Formats: sequence, C-alpha cells, structure tokens
Amino acid sequence: MYRLISEIKKQESILNHMLKRVVSNRKRICDPCIEKIENDLNEIKSLLTLKNKELKYILDAMNDPSCKCPCESPSPEPEPDPTEDRLYGFAYSDADSSVSGNVKFQVFSPRHEDIINKDGGLQVSKTGVYQVSYSVSCKVLNGAANPVKFKIVVNDSFIPSTSVLETNTSQHLFSSQLVPLMEGDIVKLDAEVSEGNSYSKPTLQILMI
Repeated sequence: MYRLISEIKKQESILNHMLKRVVSNRKRICDPCIEKIENDLNEIKSLLTLKNKELKYILDAMNDPSCKCPCESPSPEPEPDPTEDRLYGFAYSDADSSVSGNVKFQVFSPRHEDIINKDGGLQVSKTGVYQVSYSVSCKVLNGAANPVKFKIVVNDSFIPSTSVLETNTSQHLFSSQLVPLMEGDIVKLDAEVSEGNSYSKPTLQILMI
C-alpha cells in the first residue's frame, strides 16, 4: 500500500516536470498542440491525485477498524440478560401465629412463573444454587426456658444447619444462606413455638444465583 502511494507521487513528480518542459518549449510548438498536451497531462495528474486520495482513504480504513463509509452499519446483537432465567419467589404473611410446624403464608408473590406455591412452600423447577432467606418477628413471654426456633426445610427433611435460629427474647430474626436445590424441591419455613410464645410477619424468599 505504501509502495503504491509512493509510486503515484513519483508519477506526479514526473508529470510536473513534463508540464514545465512543455511550458519552456512553447516557442517551438504551436499553441493548439501545447494546449492539448497540457490538458492531457493535467488530466492524468488529476487522475493520479484522485487515486492517491483513494489509496490514503483505504490505508486509513485499514488502520482504523471503525467504518467511516456512508453505508448503513449493522446493528450490534443485543447481549443476553444474565438475570433473564434466574428464578425467584417470595412469600409472606401478616397474621400472628403461636402454632409449631410449617409456617402458613398468606401471599406467594412476587414470584417467577416457574416457582410454584406447593404444600405451603416454594417449589423450584430448575436445578441450581439458590439464596434462601427468611425473616420473622418473635414474641417470647416465658424467657429462657421456652425459646422459639425457626429453620429452613427442604422436602420436609433436609435442614440447612446455617438456617437454624432460636431466641428466648422478643426480637426480629433474619437468616440467609446458599442452598443447592434440585428440580422439584420444595422449600418451607418451619417453626417451633412453645406455649405462651408467638411470631408474626414471617417471610420466605428464594433467588437463583
């Protein structure tokens, strides 16, 4: 490419020299011939100049990957949303309860269409690792001898040990952990409430990561 540009410049230099010779020999050549020769040489020079510009444009385009031509550039493909297929589910209740066993939720929303409300829990339809969280407000009347305890259960059997929380004072509990779940697993919140104690505003949330 650089060699072509150099060659064109060389030819332009030769043409300029020839034009000077034509001018210096005007007295020996008739005017019509002089005019024709000058026109021909100038036309060739213009063509070389144009080709030189085109070569420089091509060279610049090769050095710069961005397209500068007037053509319509294709639109870039949209990048996939990494969160599009992430499943999520949320359940909560405004009611107070003093009953042990699976927490009874009143509302199962918002949730992904592939997260199902089943048997009082949230059932997942895709195998993966999920962040499982819950919160609950506890009211404990009988002190240390009668604590309340909460834990996550999967399929009514598997219990993530990190999810087990208990308290012998009135307070708000919160737990969050990563749990591997298989397709069809059902996640529930289990409560152990001794006589005289109660809890309120329980929530359960799962989020695929």
